[in-house]
Amino acid sequence: MTPARERWRVRCGAYLGPMSVGTRLVIVDDDPLVLDIVTRMFEAHGFTVRAFVEPERALESVLEEPPDALLSDCRMPGMSGPDLCRAVRDRLGPEGPFTVLWTGDRAHLGADGERAADVTLDKPTPMAELVRLIGQRARGRRRRVSGVQRRHEGHVADAREETG
Repeated sequence: MTPARERWRVRCGAYLGPMSVGTRLVIVDDDPLVLDIVTRMFEAHGFTVRAFVEPERALESVLEEPPDALLSDCRMPGMSGPDLCRAVRDRLGPEGPFTVLWTGDRAHLGADGERAADVTLDKPTPMAELVRLIGQRARGRRRRVSGVQRRHEGHVADAREETG
């Protein structure tokens, strides 16, 4: 990292220690300005980001190439954030991404809306907290899912040895 970038991260209060290199994140927000700012912050911390203004396009992308985490605004035209998180969970199951809903008004969500994602956070959330949470939980989920896949592959290999 260049000294100028390091100074910028410290000055912004966003220095988080080791970067989240390789963590794949999909961000969805119908406000292009918010989307741009949040995308730049995550990219500055080593995340690989795919950003979408339209939740329907984000869903297509997540299903084609699942990320490690999904950060979605709640209120958007068309598909809401809770609907997006439910659709991802219904289609990808427990191997799907860590999901975060980000809302400026929890009152409209209700209990069902809050249960749609792994975590629901209020806007504004300090960016350092948001980056840290998503980085830690996405890495933990990635390790857990790959461990399940390795165990599953081991059982398949054992079954072949017994029958073969």
